[in-house]
Amino acid sequence: MASIFLGGSVATGAVASDTVKMVWPYGPSANLNPYRTLIEQLNQNKKDPQIQLEIQPSVGGVLAVQSVANSSSPAVLIHTTGFFVNPKISDQPLWNVNDWRLISYTCDTPLVIISSKYKSMKDLPKDRPISIGFVGNTFELTAKWFQKTHPTLQPVGYKLMAQSLTDVMGGHLDLAITLPGDALPQYEAQKLNILGVTGSNALGKIPTFASQGYQGTENLTTAYFVLVNKKLPVATQESLKKRLAEVNRAEVDRLTNAVSCFPRTVKSEDLDAEYARMDRFWTQVTDSFKQKK
Repeated sequence: MASIFLGGSVATGAVASDTVKMVWPYGPSANLNPYRTLIEQLNQNKKDPQIQLEIQPSVGGVLAVQSVANSSSPAVLIHTTGFFVNPKISDQPLWNVNDWRLISYTCDTPLVIISSKYKSMKDLPKDRPISIGFVGNTFELTAKWFQKTHPTLQPVGYKLMAQSLTDVMGGHLDLAITLPGDALPQYEAQKLNILGVTGSNALGKIPTFASQGYQGTENLTTAYFVLVNKKLPVATQESLKKRLAEVNRAEVDRLTNAVSCFPRTVKSEDLDAEYARMDRFWTQVTDSFKQKK
């Protein structure tokens, strides 16, 4: 039986008829804290259906997607960029993005490229292979993206991000794609270099790749957002979207910043267009990737 977390407390059992479950597709982590706070704020109005947070960890978030899609009661799904990437990469049918709708956008986590050998992308040699570590489909696609400009890059898959970080610091791996939260402590201790950051925001003195001439890298981020399955009545979809839009985001945004996820608010009337944009972008990237395999 799944564990259900409500406002930080733990309960087990079926979701009550007057509640809406909000499903998280990964294990507990600091990235979940903004959503715990979001739920607390949503539940302040006792007249509205209360929100229960359910944690359904699995590879690619498959269990969480299935849980929401098959739920007999109202439910929403928290997910990331992998929602668009995984069905396009997988050899097995996962889910159809056309069956879902974006009802709230939370934040964008940029990706960084780290190295203990090179200080900038300009330092990368052009006459020999350069290994670049990655974990997961989105990071692999990002490595492939940079391979277009640096053909000698050789992506190397890892199961654990911590291992790729260790191999970079030990000099066994030339580069690795990782998250700011994993790289910044070692960067600040001067144990490795951060060559740039994806997205539109610099990280202190660390420049964006876009400012270095790598166009399109503004979109190579891990986005966090809330989705609803279109099988829900439209009135229910709109009610949930309205509730999420009316939340005071100050504390939620502070917590996303704490995990290097830049807060981003998309107006309610622009959410459908933003969903379509993300789907188009990652379709283009994955199609390019599959053509090269």
